[in-house]
Amino acid sequence: MTGKRRSEAITIEDSEDELAVSQPELSLKRPRRTLDEATSARELLTPSTPQSTRPGRQRQSTTSPSSALQDVDFLSESEVPERDVEPAKVIRREFAGVALSGPAYPRSAYHGWQTPSEPMLEALAITKLRTAFASKYAEVQEDEKPDYTFFRLDDFSIYRGDKSNNHDGELVSLHLLSRDFYGEFLFDGTLSVGDEKFYVQGVPFRILSVDGYGEVESTDLGSQLCIQSRIGGKGQQDIWYQLGRPAQEYKRFYQPFLWLARFTKHFVDYLLEHEKVSLMHFHGLFLEWLRDQYDEETTFREWLAIAGLEDFRGLVAANVGYLRKECYGVDPGKLLRHPLWGEVNPHRLAAIPEQPNLEPKTVVTPYAYECFSAMYFGDQLAKREVSTAVLRRVIKRKQRLRLTPRHIAQHESNAICSLLTPASMARDSPEPPLDVSAGDVVCVHPDLSTKWGADGSPWFVYVQQVRAHGDRTLLDVLWLYEPKDTTMGKAYYPFKNELFMSDNCSCGREALDLECAIEKLDVSWFPQDPYAEKGLFVRQKFRTIHQEDTYDFVALHNDDFVCKCEDRVPIFEECRSKYAIGDTVLVREWSSDRGEDRLQPAQIVHFDTAKRRIQLRRLDRRSEIEPESNAPPNELVLSPELYDKSCDKIIRKCHVRFFGDERDVVAPYDRGGLGDFYYIGFDEPETTISNTLPLPDESGELVYDAHDSLLPRINQGWHPKTQPRKGKLKGMGIFCGGGTFDRGLEEGGSVDFHYAVDWAEHALHSHRANVLKPETVKYFLGSVDDCLANAMKGNKNVAGPGQVELISAGSPCPGFSRLQMDQLSDKSRRNASMVASVVAYVDFYVPEYFVLENVVSMTSGMGRDKTENVFSQIIAALVGLGYQVQQFLMDAWSYGSSQQRSRVFIVASAPGLPPLNQPQHSHGHPPNAFQGRALGKSSNGLSFGIRKNCFAPFEHITPKQACSDLPNIDDAQVQLCLTFPDHRTAINEPAANRTRMAVVPTRPHGMGLMQAKLKGLLRGEPSEHCDQVGRVRSLPTSTMYARVYPKYLFPTIVTRLTVGDGINGRCLHWEQPRALTVMEARRAQGYLDHEVLIGTAVQQLSIVGNSVDRKVALMLGLLLRESWMGVDTAAAAGHDALDDRADFADLEDEDSGQDEEQDYAGFNAEEEMGESQSPAAGSSGNHQEVSRATDVEDMNIDNRSAKIALQLSAEEIEEVKRDHFRAIGRILDARAQ
Repeated sequence: MTGKRRSEAITIEDSEDELAVSQPELSLKRPRRTLDEATSARELLTPSTPQSTRPGRQRQSTTSPSSALQDVDFLSESEVPERDVEPAKVIRREFAGVALSGPAYPRSAYHGWQTPSEPMLEALAITKLRTAFASKYAEVQEDEKPDYTFFRLDDFSIYRGDKSNNHDGELVSLHLLSRDFYGEFLFDGTLSVGDEKFYVQGVPFRILSVDGYGEVESTDLGSQLCIQSRIGGKGQQDIWYQLGRPAQEYKRFYQPFLWLARFTKHFVDYLLEHEKVSLMHFHGLFLEWLRDQYDEETTFREWLAIAGLEDFRGLVAANVGYLRKECYGVDPGKLLRHPLWGEVNPHRLAAIPEQPNLEPKTVVTPYAYECFSAMYFGDQLAKREVSTAVLRRVIKRKQRLRLTPRHIAQHESNAICSLLTPASMARDSPEPPLDVSAGDVVCVHPDLSTKWGADGSPWFVYVQQVRAHGDRTLLDVLWLYEPKDTTMGKAYYPFKNELFMSDNCSCGREALDLECAIEKLDVSWFPQDPYAEKGLFVRQKFRTIHQEDTYDFVALHNDDFVCKCEDRVPIFEECRSKYAIGDTVLVREWSSDRGEDRLQPAQIVHFDTAKRRIQLRRLDRRSEIEPESNAPPNELVLSPELYDKSCDKIIRKCHVRFFGDERDVVAPYDRGGLGDFYYIGFDEPETTISNTLPLPDESGELVYDAHDSLLPRINQGWHPKTQPRKGKLKGMGIFCGGGTFDRGLEEGGSVDFHYAVDWAEHALHSHRANVLKPETVKYFLGSVDDCLANAMKGNKNVAGPGQVELISAGSPCPGFSRLQMDQLSDKSRRNASMVASVVAYVDFYVPEYFVLENVVSMTSGMGRDKTENVFSQIIAALVGLGYQVQQFLMDAWSYGSSQQRSRVFIVASAPGLPPLNQPQHSHGHPPNAFQGRALGKSSNGLSFGIRKNCFAPFEHITPKQACSDLPNIDDAQVQLCLTFPDHRTAINEPAANRTRMAVVPTRPHGMGLMQAKLKGLLRGEPSEHCDQVGRVRSLPTSTMYARVYPKYLFPTIVTRLTVGDGINGRCLHWEQPRALTVMEARRAQGYLDHEVLIGTAVQQLSIVGNSVDRKVALMLGLLLRESWMGVDTAAAAGHDALDDRADFADLEDEDSGQDEEQDYAGFNAEEEMGESQSPAAGSSGNHQEVSRATDVEDMNIDNRSAKIALQLSAEEIEEVKRDHFRAIGRILDARAQ
């Protein structure tokens, strides 16, 4: 061994033990196992001997997994003997019921193991081997002699010492050796020089050395890894042990470490040769450098192929502790100066400067304070005024977007009942009858027999038409709702005199008699400033189409004053107007594999006007016609087969695009059919395909139909890499965490995030690590309260009004989570109060769009008496600002995710923008597992935000499918996975927990420790543990140490896995004896494999658990794109359109200086909104829409009211209650036959 550059000292100053856990230590007395028994059981997880043969070391007895199993072959009632049974029989019995992991302890820990020779004290072995070493190099030239003395170490095992937090004596990988993680390990093995060999045992060491750093041409680390023991480093000895062949039980630890050691050498060499290396260098530049240096070496290509990585950022982040230790030992002055460490070192993150935390309470605007101050968390709010200069920009922006332009403190609007004359409220019918004309608003007596009429308040209607019917005068009307009649319910609403147009009509046979009218009222339509209105006014429409589950607020338009009852169009004509020849659609078809209908892509070829049917071209799924191809489920193959369908089988449009290379497939086409996006692989260049009419099949032949007519080409779907029709929105993420919400919305194609706010440094640095150009995003590492307070003061270091066009918010859920033990504690109420901060951000920044995510339990009653509904109050606050407001209940599994996660999303959009379409399910519910759920009930008693049970193109994604390519890591003790660096458990469970996990049967699926106990399958410590747990964990339904159902769904991923919990303990792998890994949690949450998480494994899991499901985020991003970009058939076909968005930059000149202050001096909000700008309260018939937004396109919104009359039997009603839309479809199909 020559004097090459090497790393020796372990001097990391800031680090923590990410694997340490505080679990009760297990102390049991069990019979010792013989050597043959332990060996035949593949060296069990835990040693059975109470005292090792190692001098001076004591070990407590623990129970092995196999000895804890009773009747492990599930066939015999006899107990497994421990001494008098032949090893061969033990092997068969052990493997019949459970797969055993590799040993977790060295062989020396097992009673009866025979050492290769009598163990020798290390000091004596050194003396003898030093003599042999001197003899070996006695005749070697002086310049060829090694710089230090070294002995070869073979058949070695490396393990922890006695003080290792419930992990005493366990085998351990060398990459965890560090002063602050684990400062000292022990080894057993054979030291040798030539033929002189001595076996040593329990030798402590603290130093690991790797030679060859800085020598790029040196790549063979087989002889360059050395360790130094305490004795070997004493005085002037400088004796090293060169690592050779590991013991059999240690191979699974040492082989991946060798790969990591070589990567570390390349990592150090790269840092030595380059300046200002950042994490992004390892996205591609590092691999280019490696190939330039070593691509001709076979050993390099073999080494690279083992992990199969091209992006090494995740590997760097997961092993930053070891990498930094090695850099410190080589040249800390140079290597630790790179900006990389500030990006990935979890103990000294510095890429984003931390902001001071100055605000003790939740900072809100005056408007948000007015809306939320009376709630149970009102004492946590701090009202702040906006500076005069900034306020002017806020008001200007609200005027341009047709929002409520200002806030007047202590504004008292008139209650609707106070606007009625006492006489009209008292009389039963008008005398004489009112003179009512079309366009009038009148109030009528309530129907006291209904829920709506319970309080006796008058009802309001808009008169569409007055017509004579015999001797009666009838009124065709649209109903107007008070705020309390909407989803706002009992929430505080600042405008008591506001009414909402609805799509609920009484016309035709349901028309009202004129005698029902009590009083005619004056109403102001489309007011600019609600605060200036003294009488009734209407500016929004509350959609109440139950079949479409809308129950939302949209801007009022001129065509909303006439109901759509007479606009019914035959379904064939509706299809012709909605679809074009060449469009691709989803067709409802029977699936024999699934035993029910599913949606299948097809191309529209012809509209058969004679038969009133649609001719379609079949698009086959490649995974079904070529099962061996392992093709994605949404890859299609062109087919010449034509067939026709009735129009009611055409469900909706889908998007199909051609890609010439699988590597060119981009989001959303690479997400397994999410959002109804499919692709067809094609060898020809895409330009040739798009310009070819008709489209050839895969063989290049032109395709004809039965009439020898050429088939039309496919109207291809949106390509994300094309220039968008409009400029993208500028986004801000608050409570953004690791950034999955923001990245998912970005992938939808309508927004780029320029600002991110969060105070969790590991999460925000993870957000930054996944941005290709981090300099394009401004990060605020601090409280959202400090950020907003600075913005309200006009601080130019944070975003101001006009710089943000979309806000995404994943506000803290602990305040509303059912897992919260005390929802009225100060901490919980502070968390809950953050929803007021979210509304304050919207009030201040005035974005075009706003998207909020939170747990569904937020829609439940809160406060001391459970009567305060935070969800309704958010809706009321946003509607009061003038936004169109929608809400969605979104189940992650319905969009291709594999976890059981449901969340509520509130979406607000400025008037004039199309509201978002309802998110459509691409994946079905798990079989026989559908459970109805809703966000709440409207005032008519019908649920809104309901979970739909509709047909979908794909079956749900199971955990087993989502993780099928992840390698088997057995008991996860190695904690080092090369191909997937985050495929490691967040907590390295102690021996007692590992034993309990190992004895949980893998069949039937979903078994837990308590279920195994109740079936009589346990004995020993696991059985005794079940006898000692509390009531919840002892229930038959307990999830304590329970396995995930591989064919169902992952449980909701949370921030910390607790395997021993009786309610949330279902986090064991379905086959392997361990808890779920960070990588499996990432897969469940929809993280992409290349995305980076910064922090220890515990911190990474916390980031994942707090994230918004990525696939749900992408689904919302696609819906946002449809709204903002105004996607239509022409755009989908590839035609460009001009960007009709006006410049929204409301910022004043940055250099206006003193002149700006003079302009703003004496500014008064009420003077700015003078009477000349306020509409007069005129006749209710004068409903001309005024004050159009100058910077957004006015698009008509189809609010067609779907009236369906079905005479259902009692059995059919029960069927509809159970299966919802599926049942309705079956009933309609049956009656159509």
